[in-house]
Amino acid sequence: MSDKKDLEEKAVSADQMRAMERVHIKAGGTYLELMERAAEHCAAFIQDKFKPLKTLVLCGPGNNGGDAYGTARLLHEAGFEVTVAMDTASDAPQSPEAQAERNAWHGKVYDFNDVDYMHYELIVDGLFGTGLQDNLRGAYLKVVKKVNDSPAKVVSLDMPSGISADTGDLKGEAIKADYTVTFHRPKKGHYKKEGKKHSGHLVLRDVGIVLGV
Repeated sequence: MSDKKDLEEKAVSADQMRAMERVHIKAGGTYLELMERAAEHCAAFIQDKFKPLKTLVLCGPGNNGGDAYGTARLLHEAGFEVTVAMDTASDAPQSPEAQAERNAWHGKVYDFNDVDYMHYELIVDGLFGTGLQDNLRGAYLKVVKKVNDSPAKVVSLDMPSGISADTGDLKGEAIKADYTVTFHRPKKGHYKKEGKKHSGHLVLRDVGIVLGV
C-alpha cells in the first residue's frame, strides 16, 4: 500500500479530531500546548522549504488563527520579514489559547484591507481550520480572492480556508494552497471534491496527541 493511500485511510472528520483532542486534554495535555506545537511544526516546515522572504500571515478568529500567530512569531525569530493581518473590525471572541498566541506577537497587526497581497512571496493561511461551517463572506471572502490572485506561494494551516474538513465542499470560495500542513491525522476533506484540488501538497505533522491508538 502506498504511503498516500495509507494516510487517506487514516483521515478523520472534524468531530473525530475534536474528540481526540479532548481525550488528550483529559490525559493532562493543554490546548495551548497543542497550538504551540502546531506553530512550531508549521514554522519548521516553512524554514525547510523557503529561505527567509517577505511573508504575510493571515490570522482568523479561532484556534487556526492562534496557530498562525505562533507561526508568525517563530518565523520572525528565524529572520523572515513577517506581516500579520486579521479582520480588525471583528468582535468575535477568541479562545484563551488563541488570545495568548496573539498577545505573544509583539509586532503590529494590520487589517486585511491594509496590506498589499501582491507584495509578498509567501502567504500563510491561518483563517479557518476544521471548524468552518458556513460559507465565507465579507472580509474573509475578499481576502481569499486576494490570496488566490497573488503571486505568492501559499501554506495553509490544517485545512485550506473555505474547504469543509468533512466533505471537501467549497464554502463559497477557498484558498488554493501550494502546501497544507495538517496535524495528527489527515482530514477527510483533504481527499474529497474541491478539498483535493485546493490542498496542494499535504504535509502531516505529529503534535503529540496521546490516545493510545
